[in-house]
Amino acid sequence: MRHEETRLSPELAAQWKALREKGIAIPKQPHVLMQIEKLGRVPGHHTKDLAALIRQDAGLSARLLYIVNSPVYSLVEDIDNIERAVVLLGSERTLNLCRAALLREAFAGGPMLDIFWDRSAIIAELTAAVAYRQHVGVSNDLAYLTGLFHACGVAVLANAVPGYKDALRDECTWTQLAAHDRQFGVDHVMVSYLVGRFWRLPEQAAEVIRQQHGYVGCGDACTHIEGCDTEALHTRCAGLVASLQLALLIYNRMFLNSHGSEWEDCRASALDVLGMSEEVLAKFA
Repeated sequence: MRHEETRLSPELAAQWKALREKGIAIPKQPHVLMQIEKLGRVPGHHTKDLAALIRQDAGLSARLLYIVNSPVYSLVEDIDNIERAVVLLGSERTLNLCRAALLREAFAGGPMLDIFWDRSAIIAELTAAVAYRQHVGVSNDLAYLTGLFHACGVAVLANAVPGYKDALRDECTWTQLAAHDRQFGVDHVMVSYLVGRFWRLPEQAAEVIRQQHGYVGCGDACTHIEGCDTEALHTRCAGLVASLQLALLIYNRMFLNSHGSEWEDCRASALDVLGMSEEVLAKFA
């Protein structure tokens, strides 16, 4: 699917046009991912066919097995066979994790971005762990995808905007990415959201990425999503945003010894959504 064919509101389409005029390009989905999506739309397809497609890409196979065997999934046994992984996960979850596995490869950009993707993977696991522990009501892979893609626009901008990558050399500055955006006149959150749309993430994940600084409700943004007008889905979206923000706070304190984050801007609402007290929060971060 061409990026331009992805359904965007007039406002988002205008923002995407402005980004393109600045020379910002979002890599299209890898061919193997499009093949996997195509197979997934075939009624009654066999898991062995899906596994065979994945095995054609050694890098994809290795990274998928790495994710499946991560603490997020807490499997009782290590999985070293792609077909076994597909059977355990199911086709839809396998597709989502293939997206996650291929993301880093598509947005490569040297040692600094390697550190960035290592960070994103840890934040993804933390987001899934918080969402699971606090019973947010979303699947582990949805939470993982949201955490992994939440700032992927940084990698796009680092490869497209002169000086943006250099401004990120000090990892401690990543706690305040909005400052980089203002300096270079860009919005990494919007770019991250567009990556999610163009890579066809679950629309709930894409919308949470767009509203990661504070969930205010989807409004007209995704009313076409089945069930999006229900209170239950709004609650899950708000819970996923709060889980991501807490994951960022935990990462910054554990790995950067920094209390700098956007957490304070949403502290009260996030604790309420997650059903956490200040005492419980202290055990997390």
